Amino acid sequence: MERLSFAFYALVQLAFLSVHYPTTRQFPRIISFACLLTLLFYCTTRYSLRSPGEDYVLGCSNGILLAAAVHMTFFCPDFPNGFRRAGPTNDDEPTPSELPFARKLSWMGELAGNMRRIGFARVGGAMDSGTAVGADRRGPADSNARRHFVISRVMLSISCLVVFDCTLRYRLRSPSFNPALHQGVSDGKFIRAYSSPLRRSWEVLVWTAGTVSEMTLLQSTAAALSVGIGVFEPEDWPPMFGSPAHAYSVRRFWS
Repeated sequence: MERLSFAFYALVQLAFLSVHYPTTRQFPRIISFACLLTLLFYCTTRYSLRSPGEDYVLGCSNGILLAAAVHMTFFCPDFPNGFRRAGPTNDDEPTPSELPFARKLSWMGELAGNMRRIGFARVGGAMDSGTAVGADRRGPADSNARRHFVISRVMLSISCLVVFDCTLRYRLRSPSFNPALHQGVSDGKFIRAYSSPLRRSWEVLVWTAGTVSEMTLLQSTAAALSVGIGVFEPEDWPPMFGSPAHAYSVRRFWS
């Protein structure tokens, strides 16, 4: 297989971006989706990163792009005007489909790069609210709420750093995460102790804790810095992960 080129994958990302272009017409989005689907199929069958681990990550990335594009193209009848930023609304503000071309491109890139829709709300949906509240749900964001938000995010970042460091140290020392162990699978030499359900469950928990803490660390650090210097407001930074009790439907899981 040929080595994946940057130019080709940039074309894939461009097709994914175009799916999110704010137009009320369905046909252009279907054409963009068809182009993306063709490029992803060609990428999967023709290109490689020449490493099993990197190819696995590439496959996951392509799958995420495809799933997000399918959802946006076929399961969002209120797109694009049904999407708006969370927080206070202005009745005079134009809808996404009415924006100037340059702002449409900016809006398209922001939405495509934010597949969990953090900071966005669906008009008429469960997350729709016209009141301006802080991210800690204490009311309008003022100096005290900003200070409280920054302190809470700094403390969260420190906690996540500790958890991430512990899980990383464990993974570096655990035989279960040793590439040589998994290489033995094809040779029929996989050690039975590492394939027990209890051991696999523990390793999954460690991996999940490390991944969640790493993502939360990055988001909470960026939130503390940007709110601290006044670039964003606390309500612009809802938690990276909501309550698991709310994830009882696909729509609520991604909202």
